[in-house]
Amino acid sequence: MSGLSGRNVATLCLLLGLLSALPLQAQSRASLRFAHIDARAPRLDIVVNGTLAVADIAYGSVSVALGAPAGELELSLLRAGTSEELYVGALMLPAQAALVPIVSLADAQLHVLPEQLGMLAPGQARVSLFNASDAAVALRLYQGEDDPIETALEPGKGGEPLVLAAQTATLSVASIRASGGSMSFQGSIPLAGGASHQLLVYDTETGLAVLPIATPLLGDADSGKLRFLHGIAGAASVDLLIDGQVVIPSMSFAQPSELLSLPAGSHDLAIVLGQAEIIAESLSVTAGEWSTMLLAATSRGLEMLRFRENLGALSDEVAVLQFINAIPDGFINLVQVEDGSLVAHNLAFAETSEAAAIAPGRQTMQLLLDIAGEVGTISVPARYYHGGSHYSLFVLAGGSFAPPQLLVLESAHGRALPGQEPPATATAIATELPTEAAPSTATSVTSDAIPTAIATAPFAATLPAMPHAVIAVDADSALHLRQYPSDQAMSLGLLPPQSEILVLGRRGPTVLQAGDISYLPVDLSGYEHDPAADLPPTSDLAAADTWLYVLYSTEDGGSLYGWVNALYLQVYDAAGERQRLASLATVKQNQAGNTYNTVARPPALSDSVSARVISLNPGILLNLRMENSPNAEVISQLAPGTELGFFGLDGSEDWAFIELVMDNGNILRGWVSTGYIDLLLHGSPITAATLRELDASALQRISGSMSGSITPAQAADSDDGMPLAGIVGEVNVDENSALHLRLYPDEESESLNLVPPGARLQISGMTNNRQWYRVSYRQETGWVAAAYVLLSLDGQRYARATLEIQLPRYTNQGT
Repeated sequence: MSGLSGRNVATLCLLLGLLSALPLQAQSRASLRFAHIDARAPRLDIVVNGTLAVADIAYGSVSVALGAPAGELELSLLRAGTSEELYVGALMLPAQAALVPIVSLADAQLHVLPEQLGMLAPGQARVSLFNASDAAVALRLYQGEDDPIETALEPGKGGEPLVLAAQTATLSVASIRASGGSMSFQGSIPLAGGASHQLLVYDTETGLAVLPIATPLLGDADSGKLRFLHGIAGAASVDLLIDGQVVIPSMSFAQPSELLSLPAGSHDLAIVLGQAEIIAESLSVTAGEWSTMLLAATSRGLEMLRFRENLGALSDEVAVLQFINAIPDGFINLVQVEDGSLVAHNLAFAETSEAAAIAPGRQTMQLLLDIAGEVGTISVPARYYHGGSHYSLFVLAGGSFAPPQLLVLESAHGRALPGQEPPATATAIATELPTEAAPSTATSVTSDAIPTAIATAPFAATLPAMPHAVIAVDADSALHLRQYPSDQAMSLGLLPPQSEILVLGRRGPTVLQAGDISYLPVDLSGYEHDPAADLPPTSDLAAADTWLYVLYSTEDGGSLYGWVNALYLQVYDAAGERQRLASLATVKQNQAGNTYNTVARPPALSDSVSARVISLNPGILLNLRMENSPNAEVISQLAPGTELGFFGLDGSEDWAFIELVMDNGNILRGWVSTGYIDLLLHGSPITAATLRELDASALQRISGSMSGSITPAQAADSDDGMPLAGIVGEVNVDENSALHLRLYPDEESESLNLVPPGARLQISGMTNNRQWYRVSYRQETGWVAAAYVLLSLDGQRYARATLEIQLPRYTNQGT
């Protein structure tokens, strides 16, 4: 390790974690991690076998796991962003081993630490301790208040792995230096179930510190990968349990877990705060799927939201970015990277952007956010995005005195060093995006200061420096903002003359693959080649033939996205100079315009979805039922060809929740079997799978607890000439009896009239206890006992509960 001192790099410590992968095959394989633990060393680029393995790793950060060939590797440590070599040497990786070499000043050698990644019983964690400081240390690991696990470690030595229950443990470390004086550390360490934890003791300028490194245990082919994230700013830490076992203790805001392996199938998930269970739900795990579960506060209360990683575009040649809006009252207007590409836009809370593939390299970003009507930007410093990695970028709310935050989670799905296939079990790590230079010293790491992936920046109320345009039409005119780049597309609004808009990009070709069907309301075919590709640098696109995708801020604080023709614009670049249209980034032409937080209603695909009754034998009608069950009460029967409004499907997709508006104005809602209906989009048949592919929000999941309903609208005439609207009651008493019409809903109340058997009554309400109906009879309004009244609608009799749900409620005293 003499290369370190020769380069005048003081106390550079690196942890290189080598994780076991699949059994030995044609080529021996391992998995390699790096951790930077020298507070005085600069940010580093790490080159292995001539390939940039890790870029810009900062003190206290840990890299993702990378595939690496067994045998000797060439290792170079460079000052980040430069070619200045701080260390050059060789590293020997044995086959079929899980190793942790340390570059340590204690004895200037690489140390090999075994790490076992075999699965444990649910709720258990594996823990290893290693002393990377330059003095012997005594360690105490407390699982509770009493009976700590005690061990002493010489410099450069580690202890045997421990298997403990997932918990928040306390670690105490003390050392006595040969030169005299003692140093100590004490802090809380969360130990997640299903992970191997390396607790690395090392020196800083101010004392001892501990870096906890969690690595998920290896799962089998029949498992999925889930990461868990607390996304509620200012909320207390919680414990996460799966199948009754603590898996993540003390889960705190913006501190993501590792991607843990869980067996495919259904699991019980619970979130516990203190002794209170605040969330209890079923968690479905799919083999091979990678996703993040976010604890969020929604309009429905506390929820666990799932965001799946889209790996379709992943390759060594590109990095894939997906943005998630985790700000409950926020809206991501746009995200633009340094080269001008638009990588996300138009994201409401809990929405995920499409996967954006970018070339590997360093990029800055600019986010334009709208939080509760306040518009501002976050500028993200440059960082390196690696080919073969997937990045989930969560935009989180700030606290009472903190700005919004960006959390960048990298999963190295396809990254491998030369001569090596991608790791069989890739891991994910939250990498730091600082807003200022790293401090020259670091304090001890506790559960509240474990390195995180938060990048904060002032939330400035300024628009980003990007292309913009001015509406250039006559003073008495306005410019249509279209849903799609066509004069035939729907107009989302009129933009006033001289108003300024942000230009997000120009129309880009979209080629439909063989077998795809476009259900767009306008014809966008024939635009399969980018005309800018044929232009010399001195020429530009014709404005009249160029459509631009733009953002317009409305006067009521909302936003309009859509397409405008460049002929009616004066377009400028970020510096205020005339913009060459051909140089603008492209936006796919089937990107629909939309509206946000404004009185204008956004067009939705679901608005054009309906259903039609089909496939019934002659003379057979389709039952419309109250519940999604063949045994539920029948509301009505539907003839073949009946057109229906469509709301969505139940979880099994065997039943559809629909609406029928009858000729007399009554509105019936209920369930029909999907085997006897066609789904329609713009009046043409479409399968549920295709509809989901076009727009998942157009195929809503309707809870099976949703009950059908009848909303009356048609008036009829009673036997005595009184108009009856909607629900009608028929007196059901013995032939020689009569029913009292009383002044109040009370058997002791004054009787206003006697109603004969069979008389039909206008019903306008009921008491909360369901014992009395408010009715009209012979121009008098009063109350009759509900037990003696049969309910019907349009001459069809229903169970009381079916129609009572539509009636206004009165107190039991009749008020």
